[in-house]
Amino acid sequence: MREVKRKPKIDKFLEYFREATGFSCNIEYDIEGNLPFSSYYIYVTRKLVELAINKCEIPMNENDVNETLEMIDDAMFDSRLIRALRKAQELNLPILYRDGEDPVPLSEKEVRINLLTSFPLPKPRFLESSLIHLAGILPVEISKDSSLIQFENGLWSSLYGLPYPMNNSWKWIWDLNWASLIELLN
Repeated sequence: MREVKRKPKIDKFLEYFREATGFSCNIEYDIEGNLPFSSYYIYVTRKLVELAINKCEIPMNENDVNETLEMIDDAMFDSRLIRALRKAQELNLPILYRDGEDPVPLSEKEVRINLLTSFPLPKPRFLESSLIHLAGILPVEISKDSSLIQFENGLWSSLYGLPYPMNNSWKWIWDLNWASLIELLN
């Protein structure tokens, strides 16, 4: 599999930040390593806001920061995935998330990952309500039994025609309009 590098348009985020706050601040930030698109966006944009607050003395408290980030996220993506990642970042906990419901915290287990590749998500080959329910309940079950990751990978392969990873530490994840294959390093 070849590596596909995708990075969010941070300039667009900074433009929305200026519009939302009325402050303009010349800041830059990037990270080493290779993260999925959505994770990269969540992490880097939070760091950019923190840098803007410190470097340009923008008067924002933690609540202001969270509200501003949520507003910009919805303007840029309007995505359940982005809202879930942002909520996990805000709580500094791994969570199970469903739009409109309170997040369910999971045990604090640090997981390091490496992005292996990403593919655009085609329309599913076959989709019906029982498969949607299965896809929704699998993360809950995986939080109890990590061996189900291979079952979930099989579901991704069946629904989207993605290659089935033969390595037990590789996992398909939703990454907006893409699927990203990550390697679990812990």
